[in-house]
Amino acid sequence: MKKGKFFIGAVLGALAGLAFAPKKGSSLRKEVQEGFKKGKGGDVLYQNAKMMGDDVSKTAQEIYNDPKVQKHVKYTQKEADKMIKQIQKELEKRGEEWKATAQKRIEEVKAHIDKKAESAKKSIKSKSRKIPVKRSK
Repeated sequence: MKKGKFFIGAVLGALAGLAFAPKKGSSLRKEVQEGFKKGKGGDVLYQNAKMMGDDVSKTAQEIYNDPKVQKHVKYTQKEADKMIKQIQKELEKRGEEWKATAQKRIEEVKAHIDKKAESAKKSIKSKSRKIPVKRSK
C-alpha cells in the first residue's frame, strides 16, 4: 500500500502547493521572460521549479503526517481491501457459473455431433445397400 500512500500524499501536496505557491503566475511568467531576455531563462525556470517542488514535497509530507489524514488513509485502505475481497469473491462465483455454462454447452454440442454422426452412418449404410455390385464373369 506504499503506492497508495504516495499517491494520496502527492495529490494532497500538489493541491496544497498550488494553494500556497510562493509566487503568483503573472509574477513567475514575468521573471521567466526577464530571465530569457538575459539568457538565463532556463536557470530561472529550474530554480522556480525546484523551489515549487520543494514546497510541494514539504507540504505533502506535512499533510500526510497529519493524524487526521492518517486516519482517513487507513480507513480508505481498509475499505479498498474490503472492496477488493468482494470483487474477488464475485469473480470467483461468476467464473464457476461460466465454467458450468460452458460445460453444459460443450455437452450439448457433443450430443448434437454424435447425433449427426449416427445419422450420417445410417445414411451411408442404406445407400451402400442400394448400389449394385458388378460381378465379373
